[in-house]
Formats: sequence, structure tokens, C-alpha cells
Amino acid sequence: MTEQAHDKSNGTHAREPRTLPWRHPLQLALFALVLTVQLILLFNINGYQLADSVEYMDRAWDVARGAGLGPESPRSFAFSALLLPVFAIAEWLGGDDFRWAVIAVRLGQVVLGLLAVRVVTRSAVSLFGMAAGLSAGLVYGINPIFLQYSVAPLSSTAASLALVMGAEALFIPGPGGIRPAKAGFWLGAAILMAFQTIPVVGVLLLVGLLREGRRLPSSKGLVLAFSGVILAQCLLDWSIYGHFGSSLWGYLSINFGSVLATLLVRVGAVDLATRLYDALMAPPDVDAAYRAANEGLRSLTPPDWYLTQATEQFLSWPILLLLGLGVLRSLARPRWASSALLICCLANLLLLSTKGSKDFRLVLPLWPLMAILCGSGAQFLLTGLGVRLQSVGKLAWFGCLILGSLLSLQMLREAERGQHGAYWSALDQLESHLNSKGADNFRSGEKARVGSAWYWAVLFQTDERMELTKLPHHLEHWAGLPDPARSEILAALAEYDYFIGHRGLLSSQAEFWRALNRQFVVLGVAYDAERHAATGPVFLFGKRELSPDGRALIEWSSEKTASGALPGGAAEWGLPSDSLRLDLGGASEPTALSMLVWSVELSQQDGFWLRMHWRLGARPQTPFYVQKRIADTVGHTLWANDSWALDLIEESDWIRGALVCTSHFIPVPLELQRFGGAYGRGDQIPVEIYVGFGLEGAPPAPDPAASGDLASTDSEPVPSLLPQVTPHRQTQPPLSIRANPLESWRSTRSDGFRVIPGGLVMVGGFWYPVPGNARFPATGEGL
Repeated sequence: MTEQAHDKSNGTHAREPRTLPWRHPLQLALFALVLTVQLILLFNINGYQLADSVEYMDRAWDVARGAGLGPESPRSFAFSALLLPVFAIAEWLGGDDFRWAVIAVRLGQVVLGLLAVRVVTRSAVSLFGMAAGLSAGLVYGINPIFLQYSVAPLSSTAASLALVMGAEALFIPGPGGIRPAKAGFWLGAAILMAFQTIPVVGVLLLVGLLREGRRLPSSKGLVLAFSGVILAQCLLDWSIYGHFGSSLWGYLSINFGSVLATLLVRVGAVDLATRLYDALMAPPDVDAAYRAANEGLRSLTPPDWYLTQATEQFLSWPILLLLGLGVLRSLARPRWASSALLICCLANLLLLSTKGSKDFRLVLPLWPLMAILCGSGAQFLLTGLGVRLQSVGKLAWFGCLILGSLLSLQMLREAERGQHGAYWSALDQLESHLNSKGADNFRSGEKARVGSAWYWAVLFQTDERMELTKLPHHLEHWAGLPDPARSEILAALAEYDYFIGHRGLLSSQAEFWRALNRQFVVLGVAYDAERHAATGPVFLFGKRELSPDGRALIEWSSEKTASGALPGGAAEWGLPSDSLRLDLGGASEPTALSMLVWSVELSQQDGFWLRMHWRLGARPQTPFYVQKRIADTVGHTLWANDSWALDLIEESDWIRGALVCTSHFIPVPLELQRFGGAYGRGDQIPVEIYVGFGLEGAPPAPDPAASGDLASTDSEPVPSLLPQVTPHRQTQPPLSIRANPLESWRSTRSDGFRVIPGGLVMVGGFWYPVPGNARFPATGEGL
């Protein structure tokens, strides 16, 4: 089977295009397979995969409810326009629960994905034959990156569909003389859906114009149709953003302006490069925050990242083999279509490799063309090896497709698909809370005011009892915000009844973190070690006055209380009064801080709570930090926290004699063989808790194994740890407490206390139960 040409005048063999009816049994079987995997993903992905998908829906909703859009981002509104009918219907029906709208939009994406599978199959059949078409459709539809994002409201699927429609019209003969105009229209539509297709479309247009060069009417039709669509994009910008072509110009400025300026610098035209950079990278229609984020974007990935990581994330090796055969066939038997596909793929992969940010999601617009080349390679296995090797070729073809599909599905299974799902899980906990205890806090018809550190992560997922409002500024930009903007954020926080966020983001903004913990307590933690490694635990906070049963991350009593009367009741393990303390300046100076007791409480999530009680002494003049470590018996650290003055205690809260209790949620990784060593093969892992102190600017602590105790220097005071007794058991604990842990990596001081490098003192330990899904088998081999 050979590739058909379009015209005898081109010197190629003319042939009527082969066709594959969509109702063909094999085509229907392919649809059923892809649709099944898509639906499984649709109802098992918890959480948005990317903020971009929420942005597309949010803009459609804004227009549906009559809100104006300013020129805040270099992104076309065209894809959001496809989603507009869903949100228009939702707005017309009324109500505050938009979760069904998100499902409807995602189902629409599934349909677009299936249409793309159909067009890829049809194109490959027309170009190379039946086996090529079915192979290309299978390879395209079972790809892990395609599947992962074909169930999310992202423009890449729609752009890929438009792109392959344009390529099909460009290289495959069709009825009448509208083929070039049809190609120009679909290639322009691909750019409307996603500006990232501009390089791909550019190469296809160039090849198309070279091919149609001797046919002036065809060339005119291609150019006019494409230009008309681009004009429509500029008018759409004018209608939505208020400026003609603003989003298109903004995208070109950000993505190509810096590249051009860099080239000018390399040839010595520094002044021209500077003026060009200032003019292109600072257009008035591009939001400053977006521009700053993109100007500072740098990547540590090498130029060959797409090659080295292909078989890890994108292409299984049997599919890569088919692609390689397709490339070789295009080189050995060049035709207009196959050569254009090859040139387009190579040119754009080279361009993507030069960019700082690399992600296989950026390859999706190219993937239909690459899949057709895979189909060409599959056809070669069936018909290009000759009669003698025909059986071998069929076996290789079948093996590549089956094994490649299985390995692709395995890649999909291992991909991080629900890394932001902890935010949805936190909303589920809030819904349960409102169903039980929280409902009495609100009058009839009054809604719970909800905020989120990542507004996009929970948008369209709240129910009718919740009112989700956005912080006035992005919390991750806190460090660069002026004081008035920070005050606006703190004022908005005070108006919320509930707040959702992950510790990594919240605690990095110290002032916000303290304000949050003054006003809120923890109602729940959403965390799954297997799925939520990207965000870590996500906390559901409730206003203190509305949530008396919540857990305070820090609580204190200003009364000078005896060591037995601790906030929250007695602890399970402890040290007698002032047994572990920070003395500043020696015995003549008062104690600044003493640790009293600690306790451990298992969580329903993959982790546990550690509570630590402290007594405040004289307020120190020198900033100091508290060191906390949780480790196994051989030195593997599960959790480490070096925080200034117990994280949350402000200067005004430091009252001598006050008791303070801090609570820490400790996430436990699923792969416990990295923590605990051989104990991960059993039911429990020994865990040890260490505490120490440090001063700002103090010299490193000496090796405790060499000196026995922490030394002092004459030039600058350093903290002295004065543990006096061995920890003892006080009350019945919720976990098995280890009073005599095994000797291991730490050393023993002269007073009997065990210490680790850095001067941290062991204050106790316990046995952590190993979850069944985290236990690894005893193979008899060493770890």
C-alpha cells in the first residue's frame, strides 16, 4: 500500500483516497477502548490537574453572568467560548452548585478527544492504508498524556483536533475545490484554540504554500481562509478584552520577544535588544504578575529532556519503535504528506527543546502528526518486509500494539493525576462538618463564607451552603506585595468562616500564618501519601468561635500554672519541669524556654499528630529557633522543623510563665522502606523524637560524641541544653511507647541522654503501625 498523491501534475501516482467508515467494527472497538479509559479517569481523578483548566471555565462563567474581562492574560477566549453554553445554562437555571457544569464540560472534552481519534485514524488510512489508520488511532488514543488531559477542560485537545483536521485537508484530496480554504480555516482554528500551536501551524502552512505554489487559486484560498480566522481572533480580543488582537500580541511578545532579543545580544546589538525587549515584554495589555512570572521562568531541564524522558512519561518503547520506523519510511520513500509531517514534528520538537519550561503536555498539538507517523511505521511492518518476512512483520506489528498499549496504560497509572485533589477532599470534610455540627452556626439562608489559599483549586466545587470568595491578591506573591495589599489579605481572612490551604504555602508567609492561627483552628486534614505528594497535607480551618471542637495549631495560657496543669489535659509522655530548657548566657540568666511533655495521636490520614508543651521563660533578646526531628533508629529523617520562636508566638504574646502547646501534623510516606529500614517488613516501625535549640548567627554546635555536652564560647553565647532526667511514662498512651529504644546512630551523653549530630536530644520514641498497603515483602535480601 502506498501513499496516494493529489494530482498527476505533481509527478506522483494519483489514487482515490482510502476511507474507513466510522461504523466499521474495528473503529467502534477502538472508540469503546478509548472511551472506557477516559470514563474511568473522569470519575477517578479527584481535583483539578492544572490551574489553566479552571481559568478557561472561570472566564466562560464571567461572560455568562455579564462580568467584563480585562486584558489580563495573553490567552485567547476562543476555547472558553466553547464552554460558554454550559455556564450560560447554569446561570439561567440559577443555583450555586456548579459541580454538574464541570462534569458536563469534562464530558465535552471526552467527545473532542474521541473526534480527534477518529480524524487521526481516517487521515492515516487515507495516507498509508487500513492497518496504518487503526494503528495510528490506537497509538494516539491510548497515549498516557493524551488520556490524562482529554478529560480536563484544557484547550490542547480541541487544538489537536483542529490541527489534524487542517493537516488532513492540506494533504488528502477532498470533494470540490474548497480543500485549501478548509485547510486554512482549520489551521487558523487550531491557533484560536491554543496559541502554542503557532509553530506547528507555521510549518504546515509553509509546506502547504510550497506545495500549492503552482496553483494560485489554491494558494489564495489557503491564505485567505487562514487570514480570515486570525482576523476573527483579533476581533474576538476586541470584543472580550477591549483591544484589537491584544491576547495574540501578548502571547507573541512573551514567547518570542525574549528569544529575538537574546539573538540580538549574541550578535552584539545590545541596545537594540534592550529596546526591543522593553517594547515587546511590557505591552500594556499583559498583566504585570503574569509577565513577571514568565520573565523569571527558568528550567533546569537539559535540551535533550524530551528524548531522555520520552519512554518514562510519553511513549512506551514499542510505540517509539513504530515512530522510528515511520520516520525511516518517510526518509526512504518521501512524499509530500509524510515529509511535511516529519519536518513539522522535528522542527517543533527542536523548538520545544530550546525553551526553558519543558512538559510533555506541550507536545500534545504535535501528537496527532506523530501518531500518523507511527501508523506509517506499523504499515511498513505489515507490507514493507517482503513476502518472506510477512509473518514476522505481522507478529511484530501485533506485539508492538499490544505491548505498547499495556505499557502506556501503566504509565498512565503511575502519572500524578490527582495531586491537587486534597483540596476537594477538604471540601468534602467541610460538607460533612456543615451536615453535622456546623449547620447550627448559620441562620436560615445564611451561607458559610469560605476562602482558599488556591482559589482555583476549589472553584465550582462548593455546594449551595457555601459562598466562596477570592483573596484580593495571590497569597504566593505575599513577599513582593506592599503593606496595603497585605492588609487587604488579612482583612479578607478575618471575614471567612472557613479557610482551606496547604501548610507549605501558608506557613511560608509568617504574618499571614500567625493571623490564620490566631483566628482559626483545624477541623480536618486531607492527605493521601500516594496522590498528594505535590501539595502535602491540606488543612480545613474553622473560625475559633464557630468550631469549639477544633484543634489549635498553637494554644497558650498566660497563667503561671504548675507543670501538671497543661492545656488540653495531661500528655502521654513528658519530662519533669524544666528538664529540657534553653538557657541564654549561662546559669546567671533566666531560662528562655522549657519543654515539658509531648504526645502522639494517630490520624485517619497517612500521618499522625505530634503535640508538644512548652513553658515560656524570660523573653529572649537574641532570636532563636527550635529544632525538631522525627527519625528512625538508623538516622532516616521522617520530619524536620526548624522554626523561629515556636513558629507562631509573636513578641506581644511572650509572657513569662505562660504554657504553650504546639500541634504538628506529620505526613508519613507510602514507601516506608525509605524510613524505618527492615522494620517496614513488619507491623510497626520504631520512631524517635529529638529536640534542640539554636541561636541566630551562633556557630555550629560541636560533635556531641566528641565533647559529651554542648560547649560554650567566650565570644558569643550559645544555647546550653540541660536535660536532667530520663523521660518517663505518665499516662496510658494511644500508641505503643518505646522506653528503651535500640542503640544506633546517636551517641549517649554523660548524663545518660541520647543526642544526634547537631546537639538535638532524644526526648522519647514510639512504635508507628505500618499500613498494609505500605508494607513491603520480606525477600531475604538486605535493604
